Amino acid sequence: WMMASNDAKKQQAVDDGAAADGDVAWTHSHVRVGVATIVVNSADQVLMGERVGSHGAGTWALPGGHMELGESLDKCGRREVMEETGLRLCQDQPLQFVFVSNDAMRDDRKHYITIFLLGRVMPADEIAGPRNLEPHKCKGWHWFDWNNDAVPRPRFLPLESALNSNVASMNVAKAMADSRTDSARTQDVLDAQRTEQSRGPASTALAVFGQIVWAVMFLLFAVMWMHISITTDACDQLSAMAKTSAEDAAASAAAAAAA
Repeated sequence: WMMASNDAKKQQAVDDGAAADGDVAWTHSHVRVGVATIVVNSADQVLMGERVGSHGAGTWALPGGHMELGESLDKCGRREVMEETGLRLCQDQPLQFVFVSNDAMRDDRKHYITIFLLGRVMPADEIAGPRNLEPHKCKGWHWFDWNNDAVPRPRFLPLESALNSNVASMNVAKAMADSRTDSARTQDVLDAQRTEQSRGPASTALAVFGQIVWAVMFLLFAVMWMHISITTDACDQLSAMAKTSAEDAAASAAAAAAA
């Protein structure tokens, strides 16, 4: 009876936002679900930003947020990335599940289950680069290698949990390899677009001028060929007419001599 009474009081304390776990006054009465997306570029680097204006401010984290009612994991991951960075993830492959963390953020009085997904950024968007569309939540976005030495500190607790998990490391490596294979056909497009951008307006204009010159030369050659063909046909017709006239004259002469 005493245990049941204590449990009831504990639950009421959570509902009221009071201390329910030692000295922690949890903000919510239940564990919340978040989605973090590991956005990978063509160099297998991961997009991260420094949080501001919310719990975990001053720490580095992945793009992500809360799931909305009726939303799939894939849709949530893509939506959060688009809303925060303006980047689109490749549509020819679904976001891959790589890890789930259970993080009680006692200092911030929050408890989250975070689902980690992985997807590759579309080539055109990688060239354009990420945009900081929510500056009140993030200082800016940067690319880092996925390892403990490369990712700056301090880190948002869910990201720290993933980076220190061997399971997450293996899953991320496998997902990167799988997505790299699926995205191999888009690499040529990415390289071509980068080459085109590096040329600049002058080089592009020169390339267009060269194409026009080739087109004009082709047309001139075609006209000359048609002229030669017409001239040859005319000569053949004149020769045939002269031959016919000669034969007719010879026939007429022979007929006159016979008479």
